Amino acid sequence: LIDCYTSNCGPCKLIEKSLTKILPKYTTNTYPEEGYAERLIFCKWNANSKDESELFMNIMREYDYTFRKLPTLLLFYEGVPIAMRSGMATDIQIERFLEENLPKPWESLFVPTTLRRNAGGV
Repeated sequence: LIDCYTSNCGPCKLIEKSLTKILPKYTTNTYPEEGYAERLIFCKWNANSKDESELFMNIMREYDYTFRKLPTLLLFYEGVPIAMRSGMATDIQIERFLEENLPKPWESLFVPTTLRRNAGGV
Protein backbone atom coordinates (compact mmCIF):
# COMPACT_ATOMS: atom_id res chain seq x y z
CA LEU A 1 0.00 0.00 0.00
CA ILE A 2 1.37 3.39 -0.99
CA ASP A 3 0.03 6.57 0.55
CA CYS A 4 0.50 9.37 -2.01
CA TYR A 5 0.58 12.71 -0.22
CA THR A 6 2.11 16.17 0.06
CA SER A 7 3.19 17.76 3.31
CA ASN A 8 0.93 20.82 2.85
CA CYS A 9 -2.26 18.81 2.13
CA GLY A 10 -4.86 18.91 4.92
CA PRO A 11 -6.79 15.78 3.84
CA CYS A 12 -3.46 13.93 3.49
CA LYS A 13 -2.73 14.60 7.16
CA LEU A 14 -6.18 13.29 8.15
CA ILE A 15 -5.64 10.11 6.09
CA GLU A 16 -2.27 9.67 7.82
CA LYS A 17 -4.01 9.73 11.21
CA SER A 18 -6.53 7.13 10.02
CA LEU A 19 -3.80 4.91 8.61
CA THR A 20 -1.88 5.11 11.89
CA LYS A 21 -4.92 3.59 13.62
CA ILE A 22 -5.81 1.00 10.96
CA LEU A 23 -2.51 -0.32 9.62
CA PRO A 24 -1.25 -2.24 12.67
CA LYS A 25 -4.06 -4.69 12.00
CA TYR A 26 -2.62 -5.40 8.54
CA THR A 27 1.13 -4.88 8.95
CA THR A 28 1.92 -6.74 12.16
CA ASN A 29 1.21 -10.13 13.58
CA THR A 30 -0.77 -8.73 16.53
CA TYR A 31 -4.11 -10.13 15.35
CA PRO A 32 -3.26 -13.68 14.16
CA GLU A 33 -6.51 -15.08 15.51
CA GLU A 34 -8.38 -12.78 13.11
CA GLY A 35 -6.21 -13.76 10.15
CA TYR A 36 -4.52 -10.41 9.74
CA ALA A 37 -0.91 -11.53 9.97
CA GLU A 38 1.17 -9.13 7.91
CA ARG A 39 -1.12 -8.79 4.93
CA LEU A 40 0.59 -5.72 3.48
CA ILE A 41 3.68 -3.56 3.39
CA PHE A 42 3.08 0.16 3.78
CA CYS A 43 5.07 3.08 2.42
CA LYS A 44 4.51 6.73 1.65
CA TRP A 45 5.29 8.78 -1.45
CA ASN A 46 5.68 12.53 -1.22
CA ALA A 47 4.38 13.87 -4.52
CA ASN A 48 6.49 17.01 -4.05
CA SER A 49 9.74 15.02 -3.99
CA LYS A 50 11.38 15.22 -7.42
CA ASP A 51 13.77 12.34 -6.66
CA GLU A 52 10.99 9.93 -5.72
CA SER A 53 8.56 11.09 -8.39
CA GLU A 54 10.33 10.12 -11.59
CA LEU A 55 10.63 6.40 -10.80
CA PHE A 56 7.15 6.21 -9.32
CA MET A 57 5.50 7.96 -12.25
CA ASN A 58 7.31 5.67 -14.72
CA ILE A 59 5.74 2.68 -12.97
CA MET A 60 2.32 4.32 -13.06
CA ARG A 61 2.60 5.12 -16.78
CA GLU A 62 3.68 1.55 -17.53
CA TYR A 63 0.34 0.30 -16.20
CA ASP A 64 -1.66 3.23 -17.60
CA TYR A 65 -2.63 4.38 -14.11
CA THR A 66 -3.20 8.04 -13.38
CA PHE A 67 -4.57 10.00 -10.49
CA ARG A 68 -5.38 13.66 -10.21
CA LYS A 69 -5.95 14.35 -6.57
CA LEU A 70 -4.39 13.76 -3.20
CA PRO A 71 -4.49 11.92 -0.97
CA THR A 72 -4.45 8.73 -3.03
CA LEU A 73 -4.01 5.20 -1.72
CA LEU A 74 -2.53 2.75 -4.22
CA LEU A 75 -2.53 -0.97 -3.62
CA PHE A 76 0.03 -3.08 -5.49
CA TYR A 77 0.39 -6.84 -5.79
CA GLU A 78 3.74 -8.16 -6.99
CA GLY A 79 4.63 -4.78 -8.44
CA VAL A 80 1.35 -4.31 -10.31
CA PRO A 81 -1.20 -1.69 -9.21
CA ILE A 82 -4.49 -3.46 -8.48
CA ALA A 83 -6.61 -0.83 -6.72
CA MET A 84 -6.71 2.89 -6.07
CA ARG A 85 -8.71 5.23 -3.87
CA SER A 86 -8.40 9.00 -4.16
CA GLY A 87 -9.68 11.75 -1.93
CA MET A 88 -10.57 12.00 1.73
CA ALA A 89 -11.81 8.84 3.43
CA THR A 90 -12.99 7.84 6.88
CA ASP A 91 -11.41 5.02 8.87
CA ILE A 92 -14.30 2.76 7.84
CA GLN A 93 -13.91 3.61 4.15
CA ILE A 94 -10.18 2.91 4.24
CA GLU A 95 -10.70 -0.39 6.00
CA ARG A 96 -13.40 -1.36 3.48
CA PHE A 97 -11.02 -0.47 0.62
CA LEU A 98 -8.36 -2.74 2.10
CA GLU A 99 -10.73 -5.62 2.81
CA GLU A 100 -12.24 -5.51 -0.66
CA ASN A 101 -8.87 -5.50 -2.40
CA LEU A 102 -6.38 -7.41 -0.25
CA PRO A 103 -6.08 -11.16 -0.71
CA LYS A 104 -7.65 -13.05 2.16
CA PRO A 105 -5.19 -14.87 4.45
CA TRP A 106 -6.66 -18.24 3.51
CA GLU A 107 -6.29 -17.67 -0.23
CA SER A 108 -3.15 -19.50 -1.29
CA LEU A 109 -2.91 -17.72 -4.62
CA PHE A 110 -4.11 -14.27 -5.53
CA VAL A 111 -3.88 -13.37 -9.19
CA PRO A 112 -5.67 -10.20 -10.23
CA THR A 113 -7.44 -10.77 -13.53
CA THR A 114 -8.09 -7.10 -14.13
CA LEU A 115 -6.97 -3.86 -12.63
CA ARG A 116 -9.74 -2.66 -10.41
CA ARG A 117 -10.26 1.05 -10.20
CA ASN A 118 -12.18 2.35 -7.23
CA ALA A 119 -14.27 5.46 -7.08
CA GLY A 120 -12.71 8.71 -6.10
CA GLY A 121 -11.37 10.63 -9.07
CA VAL A 122 -9.90 7.76 -11.03
